[in-house]
Amino acid sequence: MPVSPSPSSSLRLAAALGLGLSLVLTGCNVDPNPSSAAGSSSSEWASETNDSSSSASADRSAEARESERVEDGRGDDVSEESARESEKAERAEKERQEREARKEQERETQARAEAKKSAAAEREAEQAEASRKAEASAAAERKAEQAAAQQREREAADKKAAEAKATEQKTAEQKTAEQAVATDAAQAAAPAPSQASAKPASPAYVDGERGIVVSVTDGDTLRIRINGVEERVRLLNIDTPETKHPSHGVQCLGPESTAALKSLVSPGQPVTLRYDKERRDRYDRVLAGVWVGDTFVNAEMARLGLGEPVIFQPNVRFYNEVHAAWQEAKAAGRGQFASGPGCTPGTASAPAQAAPAPQQFAAPASKPAPAPAPASKPVAAPAPAPAPKPAAGGSGPVAGNTATKTCPASHPVKANDNSGIYHLPHNQAYSQTNARNCYATAAAAQAAGYRAAKR
Repeated sequence: MPVSPSPSSSLRLAAALGLGLSLVLTGCNVDPNPSSAAGSSSSEWASETNDSSSSASADRSAEARESERVEDGRGDDVSEESARESEKAERAEKERQEREARKEQERETQARAEAKKSAAAEREAEQAEASRKAEASAAAERKAEQAAAQQREREAADKKAAEAKATEQKTAEQKTAEQAVATDAAQAAAPAPSQASAKPASPAYVDGERGIVVSVTDGDTLRIRINGVEERVRLLNIDTPETKHPSHGVQCLGPESTAALKSLVSPGQPVTLRYDKERRDRYDRVLAGVWVGDTFVNAEMARLGLGEPVIFQPNVRFYNEVHAAWQEAKAAGRGQFASGPGCTPGTASAPAQAAPAPQQFAAPASKPAPAPAPASKPVAAPAPAPAPKPAAGGSGPVAGNTATKTCPASHPVKANDNSGIYHLPHNQAYSQTNARNCYATAAAAQAAGYRAAKR
């Protein structure tokens, strides 16, 4: 930074410059005042020169001293000025540092304020998001509750409709059964038509015809809709205890026979009908063998010990198969062959007036003949299959979950004590079969008297 000279320093400098100029002129013998040189003599000049020399010498000494003082003063002034400048620079630097520190502090303060503001904004955003999520969750819960309430209402309505439909169907079935009983009673009370006036077999039905089950009347009679016409169908070559006959009453094991047939066929189920030589009896009932899929219902009733094999000539087509199934029931002790049925098969459970039984013909020589008919209608009044015999080695039977119809994993084979059939997990009707009797293996179920399902 340049230093400006003080006024006293300028005067001393000017004086020193003037003294130097005089000394130069004196050394060159030049009269500083040329106008007086022309009138002076040489002696005077010499005297004056000496005087001037002495005076100049004195002046030089004084000037030198003065110059020294000036230089010293100027040095002092320069030192003072330099100190001031240094102090000023230090103050300026300190002020600059203080300004920088203040700026840094302001920046830090601003940064903290911005961070605080950002944190507050984040908290607000988090609170807003939490509030939004809570509202969304509450709305979802309300929606789910509304949907559940609507589902419950629909289920209640469906249940009510199903109950109403079931009641209506039950009423219709009961009415149909009552009408069938009345018709059977009227026909039973009427005299049998003569051979000449007997109604010929209807040519409308062909072997292997399809029909839809309408209802079950008793153990060997049901109603089936064939070609749009509802017909009473009598199962060929079996005879079961009566439940609705006006003169026989409810015979021993009659209700069990009806329940067994209902377990094999149900209303709305498609069936196949096959016929023999005579297709209608004297009561105008269709005489047929009935199949549900591959299951021969006539033989199944015999296999349960509930449908005794009989022959009403000329229809003998299914007798051998029915008789073989009946022998299975006898060997297994099912139905009529069960010990302690609580009543005598083939007799009424309450006193009833005896009625003539339909004529029973002996089987052909090549076929085993059934037992002679009793005084009442020939029936095999069996009970449901007895409890299966436990298999050795812990192979069963064990009881499964009857509510869910599931057997334990260790005993997966289901044995149906109504039909006498056991089902493996891959069989078609496995999931619908009850789980009262579960076996570890098919061999254990067979040892207990059950036979394998065909599907």
